Amino acid sequence: MGIVKYIKSPTLLSRLHRYGITWVILFGAFYTAYFRSPIGFRSAISSIIVLMVVSFVMTIKHIFIPCILQRCRRNLIFFLLVSAFTMLWAYISVVIHAKLSKGMGGPQQEWPNLFAIRLIWFSLAATLTIIIYYQNQAKKDEMANEELKSEKLDMELRYLKSQINPHFLFNALNNIYSLVYTKDDKAADSVLKLSQMLRYVLVECQAVVIPLHKEVNYIANYIDFQIMTIGGSRDVKLEKDIECSDYLIAPMILQPIVENCFKYSRLDVNTDGFVHFKIIQKDGTFFFSASNSVNRTDVVIMQKKKSGIGLINVQKRLMLHYGKNYQFNINQTTDSYTVTVSIDKVETMEDLK
Repeated sequence: MGIVKYIKSPTLLSRLHRYGITWVILFGAFYTAYFRSPIGFRSAISSIIVLMVVSFVMTIKHIFIPCILQRCRRNLIFFLLVSAFTMLWAYISVVIHAKLSKGMGGPQQEWPNLFAIRLIWFSLAATLTIIIYYQNQAKKDEMANEELKSEKLDMELRYLKSQINPHFLFNALNNIYSLVYTKDDKAADSVLKLSQMLRYVLVECQAVVIPLHKEVNYIANYIDFQIMTIGGSRDVKLEKDIECSDYLIAPMILQPIVENCFKYSRLDVNTDGFVHFKIIQKDGTFFFSASNSVNRTDVVIMQKKKSGIGLINVQKRLMLHYGKNYQFNINQTTDSYTVTVSIDKVETMEDLK
């Protein structure tokens, strides 16, 4: 569909076609072309040719294009059928012209010349019909792209604004207060971590893509605060194997998965629970896995819900940013829940913007 690049907007052609003005112009052209012939012949031949062109265009528009070009996507077959149909209609029009000329005193024209002229007329009609089709398709694609961009922007803004969970923030502040109150040396470091997290969400996440090390740093800080809130010793791991720390990724796309792990593992009451994360970035590809323990009650609830709003939003954002260049999988057992995200190598980062 390279032709679409050169026919971007349906302006004059489609408007004329839509309001039937093309048929009036065509009738006038044929009527004027036979101005030396009897008025009866002129009216008859002009009306018949216009009706033939209308039926010709409607057949291409409502049969050939929907059934062959759109549904079957057989471009070669489509153009061969249109070509054969064009020659057939040109031949029929010549036969009709000959009969009308003989019966109504119209001009006698040589058959090869008349056939060539009619072939040009019907070829032009077919060409204009196809051009208008591509114009309309270009307009629909453009509208769909604009709608997708608008939806993406709106979704990103709403999504990023909701990333700082108020409950998490209150817990973090309470933990920092406790550290300050007890004059723990970790207080200053905790304040710095929370400051970095807020800066990341409110400032740096406004970009379409960010370096991977910033996303990983946010997740690591989040995990530290969760461990601080839970207290005691728990099986929480974050494994990293990152080849390029400046690898670009959509911001906050992993955070809902991380939050879900802590939410459903219930490490605050389940001392035997676990939360394991793994991040691997090599050769331009990215892999993330998050696994957590679950109890049987949560398994039943999660099976009914299948996938929470957070994970649905993650999938939508992955689709918006990476198209078909990603995989999102969920593996659930009676005692664990694992989510994996794989992002294939993207040739240019412009594709993400």
